Amino acid sequence: MYAKMMEVSARVDAMPQHALLGDKARTHLYRGQCNCPYWHGVFGGMYLPHLRSAVYSELVKADKISSDATNVEALTRDEQDFDFDGETEFKLANDRIALYLHPKRGGHLYEFDLRFANFNAADTFSRRYEAYHDKVARAVVGDDAAASIHDRVLAKEAGLEKLLKYDAYLRESLVDHLSLEPLAPDDLRSGNPPSEAHFRDGRYEARPVNVLRGTERRLGVEMLRRGRWNGAVVQIAKRVILGNGADFEVQYSLELIESAKTGEAAVEAEGFFGIEMNYNLLAGNAHDRYFFHEHSLNAGPLATEADFGVLSFAGVKDEWMNVALTLHVSNPARFIVAPVKTVSQSEGGFESVYQSSTVLVQWPVCLEPDKPLVVSLKQEASRARE
Repeated sequence: MYAKMMEVSARVDAMPQHALLGDKARTHLYRGQCNCPYWHGVFGGMYLPHLRSAVYSELVKADKISSDATNVEALTRDEQDFDFDGETEFKLANDRIALYLHPKRGGHLYEFDLRFANFNAADTFSRRYEAYHDKVARAVVGDDAAASIHDRVLAKEAGLEKLLKYDAYLRESLVDHLSLEPLAPDDLRSGNPPSEAHFRDGRYEARPVNVLRGTERRLGVEMLRRGRWNGAVVQIAKRVILGNGADFEVQYSLELIESAKTGEAAVEAEGFFGIEMNYNLLAGNAHDRYFFHEHSLNAGPLATEADFGVLSFAGVKDEWMNVALTLHVSNPARFIVAPVKTVSQSEGGFESVYQSSTVLVQWPVCLEPDKPLVVSLKQEASRARE
Protein backbone atom coordinates (compact mmCIF):
# COMPACT_ATOMS: atom_id res chain seq x y z
CA MET A 1 0.00 0.00 0.00
CA TYR A 2 2.87 2.36 0.81
CA ALA A 3 4.42 1.60 -2.58
CA LYS A 4 1.08 2.25 -4.30
CA MET A 5 0.84 5.59 -2.53
CA MET A 6 4.36 6.55 -3.62
CA GLU A 7 3.62 5.57 -7.24
CA VAL A 8 0.42 7.61 -7.29
CA SER A 9 2.14 10.55 -5.57
CA ALA A 10 4.73 10.65 -8.37
CA ARG A 11 1.99 10.45 -11.01
CA VAL A 12 0.00 13.28 -9.48
CA ASP A 13 3.15 15.38 -9.13
CA ALA A 14 3.85 14.85 -12.85
CA MET A 15 0.43 16.19 -13.91
CA PRO A 16 0.55 19.38 -15.99
CA GLN A 17 0.41 22.45 -13.78
CA HIS A 18 -2.65 23.74 -15.60
CA ALA A 19 -4.52 20.44 -15.32
CA LEU A 20 -8.09 21.19 -14.27
CA LEU A 21 -8.23 17.94 -12.33
CA GLY A 22 -5.00 18.54 -10.42
CA ASP A 23 -6.66 19.67 -7.18
CA LYS A 24 -9.08 16.77 -7.30
CA ALA A 25 -6.27 14.25 -7.78
CA ARG A 26 -4.26 15.77 -4.94
CA THR A 27 -7.30 15.62 -2.63
CA HIS A 28 -7.69 11.89 -3.31
CA LEU A 29 -3.95 11.36 -2.85
CA TYR A 30 -3.89 13.16 0.50
CA ARG A 31 -6.87 11.14 1.70
CA GLY A 32 -4.93 8.04 0.64
CA GLN A 33 -2.11 9.09 2.96
CA CYS A 34 -4.23 8.77 6.12
CA ASN A 35 -1.89 7.01 8.55
CA CYS A 36 -4.29 4.55 10.25
CA PRO A 37 -3.93 1.49 7.96
CA TYR A 38 -0.19 1.90 7.36
CA TRP A 39 0.79 0.53 10.80
CA HIS A 40 -0.44 -1.62 13.68
CA GLY A 41 -0.70 -0.33 17.24
CA VAL A 42 -3.12 -0.96 20.07
CA PHE A 43 -6.02 -0.94 17.63
CA GLY A 44 -6.25 -3.08 14.48
CA GLY A 45 -4.54 -0.70 12.06
CA MET A 46 -3.32 -2.51 8.97
CA TYR A 47 -5.14 -5.67 10.07
CA LEU A 48 -8.49 -4.02 9.40
CA PRO A 49 -9.43 -4.48 5.73
CA HIS A 50 -12.01 -1.70 5.67
CA LEU A 51 -9.28 0.80 6.62
CA ARG A 52 -6.92 -0.47 3.93
CA SER A 53 -9.76 -0.52 1.39
CA ALA A 54 -10.67 3.11 2.10
CA VAL A 55 -7.08 4.20 1.44
CA TYR A 56 -6.79 2.08 -1.72
CA SER A 57 -10.05 3.55 -2.99
CA GLU A 58 -8.64 7.08 -2.79
CA LEU A 59 -5.36 6.03 -4.40
CA VAL A 60 -7.13 4.26 -7.27
CA LYS A 61 -9.18 7.42 -7.90
CA ALA A 62 -6.08 9.62 -7.94
CA ASP A 63 -4.23 7.15 -10.18
CA LYS A 64 -7.01 7.14 -12.76
CA ILE A 65 -7.41 10.94 -12.72
CA SER A 66 -3.67 11.42 -13.25
CA SER A 67 -3.70 8.97 -16.16
CA ASP A 68 -6.64 10.75 -17.79
CA ALA A 69 -5.10 14.20 -17.30
CA THR A 70 -1.74 13.26 -18.82
CA ASN A 71 -3.34 11.77 -21.96
CA VAL A 72 -2.00 8.30 -21.22
CA GLU A 73 -3.05 5.73 -23.83
CA ALA A 74 -6.15 3.70 -23.03
CA LEU A 75 -4.09 0.49 -22.76
CA THR A 76 -0.67 0.65 -21.11
CA ARG A 77 2.15 -1.53 -19.85
CA ASP A 78 4.69 -0.15 -17.39
CA GLU A 79 7.82 -1.90 -16.21
CA GLN A 80 9.59 -0.69 -13.07
CA ASP A 81 10.30 -1.46 -9.41
CA PHE A 82 6.89 -0.48 -8.09
CA ASP A 83 7.26 -1.97 -4.59
CA PHE A 84 10.87 -0.93 -3.83
CA ASP A 85 12.21 -4.47 -3.44
CA GLY A 86 14.97 -4.10 -6.04
CA GLU A 87 13.12 -6.22 -8.62
CA THR A 88 11.16 -5.26 -11.72
CA GLU A 89 7.39 -5.59 -11.72
CA PHE A 90 4.83 -5.06 -14.50
CA LYS A 91 1.66 -2.99 -14.54
CA LEU A 92 -0.99 -3.62 -17.20
CA ALA A 93 -3.81 -1.09 -17.21
CA ASN A 94 -6.78 0.22 -19.14
CA ASP A 95 -9.55 2.57 -18.07
CA ARG A 96 -11.46 -0.29 -16.40
CA ILE A 97 -8.86 -2.31 -14.45
CA ALA A 98 -5.16 -2.37 -13.55
CA LEU A 99 -3.00 -5.44 -12.85
CA TYR A 100 0.33 -5.54 -11.00
CA LEU A 101 2.53 -8.61 -11.63
CA HIS A 102 5.64 -9.71 -9.72
CA PRO A 103 7.70 -12.14 -11.85
CA LYS A 104 10.36 -12.66 -9.21
CA ARG A 105 7.77 -13.64 -6.60
CA GLY A 106 6.12 -16.60 -8.26
CA GLY A 107 4.74 -14.52 -11.11
CA HIS A 108 2.01 -13.43 -8.70
CA LEU A 109 -0.75 -10.94 -9.36
CA TYR A 110 -0.40 -8.78 -6.26
CA GLU A 111 -2.75 -5.91 -7.03
CA PHE A 112 -6.01 -5.98 -8.99
CA ASP A 113 -7.55 -2.52 -9.19
CA LEU A 114 -11.16 -2.28 -10.30
CA ARG A 115 -10.97 1.27 -11.60
CA PHE A 116 -14.68 1.31 -12.44
CA ALA A 117 -15.43 0.65 -8.73
CA ASN A 118 -12.41 2.39 -7.15
CA PHE A 119 -11.48 -0.83 -5.37
CA ASN A 120 -8.45 -3.12 -5.07
CA ALA A 121 -9.84 -6.66 -5.13
CA ALA A 122 -6.39 -8.07 -4.28
CA ASP A 123 -6.01 -6.16 -1.02
CA THR A 124 -5.19 -9.38 0.82
CA PHE A 125 -3.18 -9.97 3.99
CA SER A 126 -0.72 -12.79 4.69
CA ARG A 127 -0.65 -14.23 8.19
CA ARG A 128 2.51 -13.54 10.18
CA TYR A 129 3.58 -14.21 13.74
CA GLU A 130 3.03 -11.36 16.18
CA ALA A 131 4.65 -11.39 19.63
CA TYR A 132 1.28 -11.04 21.33
CA HIS A 133 0.09 -14.31 19.74
CA ASP A 134 1.82 -16.10 22.63
CA LYS A 135 -0.91 -14.71 24.91
CA VAL A 136 -3.90 -15.74 22.80
CA ALA A 137 -4.27 -19.23 24.33
CA ARG A 138 -4.75 -17.78 27.84
CA ALA A 139 -7.05 -14.94 26.82
CA VAL A 140 -10.51 -14.93 28.39
CA VAL A 141 -13.72 -13.83 26.76
CA GLY A 142 -15.20 -10.83 28.55
CA ASP A 143 -13.79 -8.80 31.41
CA ASP A 144 -11.52 -10.75 33.77
CA ALA A 145 -12.24 -8.62 36.83
CA ALA A 146 -10.04 -10.80 39.07
CA ALA A 147 -6.87 -9.93 37.17
CA SER A 148 -4.97 -6.70 37.52
CA ILE A 149 -4.99 -4.29 34.60
CA HIS A 150 -1.39 -5.30 33.88
CA ASP A 151 -2.17 -9.03 33.67
CA ARG A 152 -5.56 -8.91 31.99
CA VAL A 153 -5.65 -10.70 28.62
CA LEU A 154 -9.01 -10.45 26.87
CA ALA A 155 -10.51 -11.96 23.72
CA LYS A 156 -13.65 -10.95 21.87
CA GLU A 157 -14.41 -14.57 20.99
CA ALA A 158 -13.39 -18.09 22.01
CA GLY A 159 -11.15 -20.46 20.07
CA LEU A 160 -8.85 -17.84 18.55
CA GLU A 161 -5.79 -20.04 19.15
CA LYS A 162 -7.10 -22.38 16.42
CA LEU A 163 -6.71 -19.56 13.88
CA LEU A 164 -3.02 -19.03 14.57
CA LYS A 165 -1.77 -20.27 11.22
CA TYR A 166 1.07 -18.61 9.33
CA ASP A 167 1.54 -18.34 5.58
CA ALA A 168 4.67 -19.73 3.95
CA TYR A 169 4.06 -17.48 0.91
CA LEU A 170 2.18 -14.26 0.24
CA ARG A 171 -1.55 -14.81 -0.26
CA GLU A 172 -1.75 -13.18 -3.66
CA SER A 173 -3.16 -14.48 -6.96
CA LEU A 174 -1.81 -16.61 -9.80
CA VAL A 175 0.03 -18.72 -7.24
CA ASP A 176 1.07 -21.99 -8.92
CA HIS A 177 0.74 -25.28 -7.01
CA LEU A 178 2.25 -28.56 -8.19
CA SER A 179 1.48 -31.37 -5.75
CA LEU A 180 1.54 -35.15 -5.62
CA GLU A 181 -1.92 -35.32 -4.03
CA PRO A 182 -4.98 -33.12 -4.60
CA LEU A 183 -5.09 -30.09 -2.32
CA ALA A 184 -8.05 -29.73 0.03
CA PRO A 185 -9.58 -26.76 1.89
CA ASP A 186 -7.59 -27.70 5.02
CA ASP A 187 -4.36 -27.37 3.02
CA LEU A 188 -5.27 -23.85 1.94
CA ARG A 189 -6.21 -22.85 5.47
CA SER A 190 -2.93 -24.23 6.83
CA GLY A 191 -0.85 -21.59 5.01
CA ASN A 192 1.68 -24.16 3.82
CA PRO A 193 0.02 -26.69 1.51
CA PRO A 194 2.06 -29.72 0.34
CA SER A 195 2.95 -28.20 -3.04
CA GLU A 196 6.34 -27.44 -4.62
CA ALA A 197 7.51 -24.26 -2.89
CA HIS A 198 9.79 -22.94 -5.64
CA PHE A 199 6.90 -22.80 -8.12
CA ARG A 200 4.67 -21.09 -5.53
CA ASP A 201 6.93 -18.10 -4.97
CA GLY A 202 10.22 -18.63 -6.83
CA ARG A 203 11.70 -16.43 -9.54
CA TYR A 204 10.02 -16.50 -12.94
CA GLU A 205 11.74 -15.06 -15.99
CA ALA A 206 9.54 -12.48 -17.70
CA ARG A 207 9.21 -10.62 -20.97
CA PRO A 208 6.57 -8.30 -22.44
CA VAL A 209 4.40 -9.67 -25.25
CA ASN A 210 1.99 -8.04 -27.70
CA VAL A 211 -1.07 -9.88 -28.97
CA LEU A 212 -3.38 -9.02 -31.87
CA ARG A 213 -6.95 -10.39 -31.68
CA GLY A 214 -8.58 -9.41 -34.93
CA THR A 215 -8.13 -5.65 -34.98
CA GLU A 216 -7.76 -5.33 -31.20
CA ARG A 217 -4.31 -4.83 -29.77
CA ARG A 218 -3.65 -6.46 -26.41
CA LEU A 219 -0.67 -6.21 -24.09
CA GLY A 220 0.73 -8.95 -21.93
CA VAL A 221 3.53 -10.39 -19.86
CA GLU A 222 4.89 -13.91 -20.27
CA MET A 223 6.51 -15.54 -17.22
CA LEU A 224 8.39 -18.82 -17.16
CA ARG A 225 10.08 -21.08 -14.62
CA ARG A 226 11.78 -24.47 -14.81
CA GLY A 227 12.29 -26.62 -11.76
CA ARG A 228 12.26 -30.12 -10.33
CA TRP A 229 9.02 -31.78 -9.34
CA ASN A 230 8.28 -35.44 -8.72
CA GLY A 231 11.78 -36.40 -9.91
CA ALA A 232 11.40 -34.62 -13.26
CA VAL A 233 12.23 -31.19 -14.66
CA VAL A 234 9.00 -29.30 -15.39
CA GLN A 235 8.44 -25.90 -17.00
CA ILE A 236 5.51 -23.63 -16.16
CA ALA A 237 4.82 -20.79 -18.58
CA LYS A 238 2.00 -18.32 -17.99
CA ARG A 239 1.00 -15.42 -20.18
CA VAL A 240 -1.19 -12.66 -18.71
CA ILE A 241 -3.03 -10.71 -21.41
CA LEU A 242 -5.10 -7.53 -21.05
CA GLY A 243 -7.26 -5.85 -23.67
CA ASN A 244 -9.64 -2.91 -23.35
CA GLY A 245 -12.31 -4.57 -21.21
CA ALA A 246 -12.75 -5.32 -17.52
CA ASP A 247 -11.32 -8.81 -17.91
CA PHE A 248 -7.97 -10.47 -18.47
CA GLU A 249 -6.78 -13.86 -19.67
CA VAL A 250 -4.03 -16.10 -18.32
CA GLN A 251 -2.72 -18.81 -20.64
CA TYR A 252 -0.81 -21.64 -18.95
CA SER A 253 1.43 -24.33 -20.41
CA LEU A 254 3.01 -27.10 -18.29
CA GLU A 255 5.71 -29.03 -20.07
CA LEU A 256 7.88 -32.01 -19.16
CA ILE A 257 11.47 -30.99 -19.95
CA GLU A 258 13.33 -33.94 -18.48
CA SER A 259 11.70 -37.18 -17.36
CA ALA A 260 12.39 -38.86 -14.08
CA LYS A 261 14.34 -42.08 -14.42
CA THR A 262 13.36 -45.45 -13.01
CA GLY A 263 16.24 -47.72 -13.89
CA GLU A 264 16.66 -47.16 -17.63
CA ALA A 265 13.09 -46.09 -18.40
CA ALA A 266 11.71 -42.57 -18.45
CA VAL A 267 8.41 -42.11 -16.60
CA GLU A 268 5.74 -39.44 -16.66
CA ALA A 269 5.43 -36.66 -14.10
CA GLU A 270 2.09 -37.31 -12.47
CA GLY A 271 0.18 -35.34 -9.85
CA PHE A 272 -1.98 -32.22 -9.61
CA PHE A 273 -1.70 -28.65 -10.83
CA GLY A 274 -3.57 -25.81 -9.15
CA ILE A 275 -3.82 -22.03 -9.52
CA GLU A 276 -4.65 -20.01 -6.43
CA MET A 277 -6.56 -16.73 -6.51
CA ASN A 278 -7.26 -14.52 -3.49
CA TYR A 279 -10.01 -11.91 -3.31
CA ASN A 280 -10.93 -9.48 -0.56
CA LEU A 281 -14.53 -8.23 -0.59
CA LEU A 282 -14.27 -7.11 3.06
CA ALA A 283 -17.03 -9.13 4.79
CA GLY A 284 -16.80 -12.88 5.26
CA ASN A 285 -20.28 -13.51 6.66
CA ALA A 286 -22.45 -10.72 5.26
CA HIS A 287 -25.66 -11.89 3.60
CA ASP A 288 -25.03 -9.79 0.49
CA ARG A 289 -21.48 -11.04 -0.24
CA TYR A 290 -21.15 -14.63 -1.36
CA PHE A 291 -19.78 -17.27 -3.72
CA PHE A 292 -21.64 -18.38 -6.82
CA HIS A 293 -21.00 -20.94 -9.54
CA GLU A 294 -22.68 -22.63 -12.47
CA HIS A 295 -24.89 -24.78 -10.21
CA SER A 296 -25.74 -22.20 -7.53
CA LEU A 297 -26.61 -18.51 -7.52
CA ASN A 298 -25.52 -18.34 -3.87
CA ALA A 299 -23.02 -21.00 -2.76
CA GLY A 300 -22.39 -19.56 0.69
CA PRO A 301 -20.78 -16.52 2.35
CA LEU A 302 -17.23 -15.50 1.56
CA ALA A 303 -15.94 -17.23 4.71
CA THR A 304 -17.13 -20.58 3.33
CA GLU A 305 -14.65 -23.48 3.35
CA ALA A 306 -15.68 -26.07 0.76
CA ASP A 307 -14.92 -28.24 -2.23
CA PHE A 308 -17.39 -27.08 -4.90
CA GLY A 309 -16.49 -29.97 -7.21
CA VAL A 310 -15.66 -29.81 -10.92
CA LEU A 311 -16.90 -26.62 -12.56
CA SER A 312 -16.39 -24.39 -15.58
CA PHE A 313 -16.73 -21.14 -13.62
CA ALA A 314 -17.25 -19.75 -10.14
CA GLY A 315 -16.97 -16.34 -8.57
CA VAL A 316 -17.56 -13.94 -5.72
CA LYS A 317 -20.21 -11.26 -5.56
CA ASP A 318 -20.67 -8.15 -3.43
CA GLU A 319 -24.14 -6.66 -3.83
CA TRP A 320 -23.41 -3.79 -1.43
CA MET A 321 -20.43 -2.58 -3.46
CA ASN A 322 -22.06 -3.80 -6.69
CA VAL A 323 -19.08 -5.87 -7.83
CA ALA A 324 -18.85 -9.41 -9.22
CA LEU A 325 -15.66 -11.33 -10.02
CA THR A 326 -16.11 -14.42 -12.20
CA LEU A 327 -13.32 -16.92 -12.84
CA HIS A 328 -13.73 -19.06 -15.98
CA VAL A 329 -11.50 -22.04 -16.83
CA SER A 330 -10.90 -23.46 -20.30
CA ASN A 331 -10.98 -27.04 -19.02
CA PRO A 332 -13.39 -27.97 -16.19
CA ALA A 333 -11.49 -27.93 -12.90
CA ARG A 334 -12.10 -28.67 -9.24
CA PHE A 335 -12.88 -25.43 -7.38
CA ILE A 336 -11.81 -25.34 -3.72
CA VAL A 337 -12.44 -22.34 -1.45
CA ALA A 338 -11.29 -21.33 2.02
CA PRO A 339 -11.13 -18.09 4.03
CA VAL A 340 -7.99 -16.39 5.32
CA LYS A 341 -8.49 -15.09 8.85
CA THR A 342 -6.01 -13.32 11.10
CA VAL A 343 -5.83 -12.80 14.86
CA SER A 344 -4.88 -9.32 15.97
CA GLN A 345 -5.09 -7.22 19.09
CA SER A 346 -7.41 -4.27 19.58
CA GLU A 347 -8.32 -2.02 22.45
CA GLY A 348 -11.13 -4.45 23.33
CA GLY A 349 -9.05 -7.63 23.20
CA PHE A 350 -7.89 -10.18 20.64
CA GLU A 351 -10.18 -10.67 17.65
CA SER A 352 -10.39 -12.62 14.41
CA VAL A 353 -10.57 -10.64 11.19
CA TYR A 354 -11.67 -11.98 7.81
CA GLN A 355 -9.00 -10.97 5.30
CA SER A 356 -9.80 -12.70 2.02
CA SER A 357 -11.26 -15.70 0.23
CA THR A 358 -8.98 -18.19 -1.47
CA VAL A 359 -10.18 -19.90 -4.65
CA LEU A 360 -8.07 -22.77 -5.99
CA VAL A 361 -8.74 -24.33 -9.40
CA GLN A 362 -7.08 -27.72 -9.78
CA TRP A 363 -6.53 -30.35 -12.47
CA PRO A 364 -4.93 -33.82 -12.43
CA VAL A 365 -1.81 -33.88 -14.62
CA CYS A 366 0.19 -36.60 -16.29
CA LEU A 367 3.00 -34.93 -18.21
CA GLU A 368 4.68 -36.84 -21.03
CA PRO A 369 7.40 -35.70 -23.44
CA ASP A 370 6.01 -33.36 -26.13
CA LYS A 371 2.52 -33.45 -24.54
CA PRO A 372 2.14 -30.27 -22.48
CA LEU A 373 -0.90 -29.45 -20.37
CA VAL A 374 -2.48 -26.29 -21.79
CA VAL A 375 -5.17 -24.51 -19.77
CA SER A 376 -6.34 -20.93 -19.43
CA LEU A 377 -8.21 -18.68 -17.02
CA LYS A 378 -10.43 -15.74 -17.79
CA GLN A 379 -10.99 -13.34 -14.91
CA GLU A 380 -14.00 -11.09 -15.43
CA ALA A 381 -14.87 -8.06 -13.32
CA SER A 382 -18.33 -6.55 -13.60
CA ARG A 383 -21.19 -5.00 -11.70
CA ALA A 384 -23.19 -7.40 -9.54
CA ARG A 385 -26.33 -5.74 -10.85
CA GLU A 386 -26.96 -3.31 -13.67
